[in-house]
Amino acid sequence: MQTQKRVTSLYYNKYMFGLKVDNIFFGIFRNKKLRYARSALDTINNLLETNPELDPKYIKNYDLPSYIRYNLQNTPYWKCNLYYLDALNIFNFLQDEDTKCRVEYPCHLTVYNNNRKSIQSLQNNLRFSSTLYAPHVDDEKLLLSEPNLELVLTKPAYKYKCYFNSKARRLQSFADYCVKNHENIKVAPRLLKILKKGYIVDGQSFYVKNEKVLMLVKLMLGDKIGRVKKLLFNDKYIYGNEQ
Repeated sequence: MQTQKRVTSLYYNKYMFGLKVDNIFFGIFRNKKLRYARSALDTINNLLETNPELDPKYIKNYDLPSYIRYNLQNTPYWKCNLYYLDALNIFNFLQDEDTKCRVEYPCHLTVYNNNRKSIQSLQNNLRFSSTLYAPHVDDEKLLLSEPNLELVLTKPAYKYKCYFNSKARRLQSFADYCVKNHENIKVAPRLLKILKKGYIVDGQSFYVKNEKVLMLVKLMLGDKIGRVKKLLFNDKYIYGNEQ
């Protein structure tokens, strides 16, 4: 089943569209090493053509990652063929330089670009289910003009959404500051507990009231703060003409 969900900010501050799919071969696309992916796909194709029984004794002779050999042994032949064809479609899509991919264990792949037509075409040509994440057409120009923008469904009480990076740890003093200044900084209770214990908080987010507070937070956190998203409510851009 092919589905679509709306997004309200750019991926990696650059891409408007993301297509998430599952496939037993998609690990070959990690880091977008297309030469390796091409070689792996050729090997898989040769194996499928010469060994329709998917005999484990035969599969182990092929130079493929262990997880692919395992998946081949535990997946029906007809399904492996369809997974291969989907992987081939993904490979052709990634030939475009203005694309990016992210692989997540064990077999999840998301591809990104800024071309609605081409990524919709890819989704339509896939045999297995996928989810397309895309902004409303009326949001596109605004998001591309302000990469750090995030559109929200209601008028925000806080103007900025901040993310910790991988260096964020031992932030007990910042936790105390957040408690004392709860009117200007919003931190989820669970995150606050983690901050007080000094644990790593990479990828976690919190909200800041305005630009003045944001500057103070940046001074306190230094290189421990990562992305900062500006939150914007505007029903014109959120829903376009859909009210």
